[in-house]
Amino acid sequence: MGRNSIRALAGLWVLMIVAGMIVLTRHVAIAGTDVTTLTRWPARSAIAREPGRSTLLCFVHPRCACTRATIRELERVVSRAPGAAVRVVFRDDPDGDVTSAPTWSMAARMAGARRVLDRGGLEASRLGATTSGLVLLFDPEGALRFRGGVTSGRGHEGNNDGAAALESALRGRPGARAWARVFGCGLAEQ
Repeated sequence: MGRNSIRALAGLWVLMIVAGMIVLTRHVAIAGTDVTTLTRWPARSAIAREPGRSTLLCFVHPRCACTRATIRELERVVSRAPGAAVRVVFRDDPDGDVTSAPTWSMAARMAGARRVLDRGGLEASRLGATTSGLVLLFDPEGALRFRGGVTSGRGHEGNNDGAAALESALRGRPGARAWARVFGCGLAEQ
């Protein structure tokens, strides 16, 4: 193999690495679609609210790799600002048993959280949830106080604006940012 062939192969190799990095970076940084327009708890929701407490809903896809980071971040935030009734709402999985997913067990270990199986995506539809990782916080009167995600990118953990905004909303800080972008798989994806 000649010197020019080695240079061409090395150049192609570098080009492929750069292209792969661009694709990966774009995937991590692309937020999901947010169609949530509600401002109050929907009367038709089958998820029970607890009187006198805020209600925090986190919609997740059981097989989405991003869900693990979301649950870990949510666990951190809730441990620093407890008090809300936390519900982790799992999309049902036509390809398998949701309760066998590792994320189902992770959610069970979150202090005070309850898991909800959303058969047919009815609750997600009622609440406008289309992306795994969407967190909605409603105050005790049913007003929406936060809408968004708690990670800085798909599958990424660590300090981020969404988790900080949710914590501020949980603490009832006036003027707290009430939204953040959501990074995750589509709830309707297989």
